[in-house]
Amino acid sequence: MARKKRPSRPTRHHGQEITGLLFLFFALFLLLCLVSYSLPLLADSPRLQDPAANWCGTFGFFTAHYLFSFLGLTAFLPVLVLGWTGPRALFTGAGLERLPWVIAGITGLLISASGLLATCDQLVFPARFITPGGYLGGLVWRLTGALLGNVGSVLLLCLILIFSLMAAIRFSPAETLAGLAALFSRAGTAMARLSVRSPKKHARAH
Repeated sequence: MARKKRPSRPTRHHGQEITGLLFLFFALFLLLCLVSYSLPLLADSPRLQDPAANWCGTFGFFTAHYLFSFLGLTAFLPVLVLGWTGPRALFTGAGLERLPWVIAGITGLLISASGLLATCDQLVFPARFITPGGYLGGLVWRLTGALLGNVGSVLLLCLILIFSLMAAIRFSPAETLAGLAALFSRAGTAMARLSVRSPKKHARAH
């Protein structure tokens, strides 16, 4: 009798697909929680949402409530990073091996962005409901401000923000600057061509 073949173990490709789908699920879930929670705060008469009215139920309400309380507006950053990383893991294969970098990048983004937002008293939402930097931002800004002052704190937090983007989404400052330089160069060339053509048109008209 022929031996029965053992079921093959999930390949690495399957693991990457699972990782990508999980990233997309958490990104969509957090987005729905946060957007649903924030809608009553943008009304003409801002008020807290009823827990049962959240699109993701009571669990979604408290998830959004504590994320906004602790992180402020930076609560949306994990949604952006997971929404960026999920499709890349699903379609390009950048999956499990990127997970530690994604986690480190999200952590750095939350710390640096919340600290920078803590410099604002109010942004988008009424401050009595959601402070821009949340509890974490206030704590980071006080600690860095006591050690480095306001200007030094901004410089340090911006540096951490750039490093975190490099870790989370493979952001490249050099490539970004090169792309911006090329864009401005093309725009300048196009404007120069237009300025050369316009006198010729005026001369023909006369």
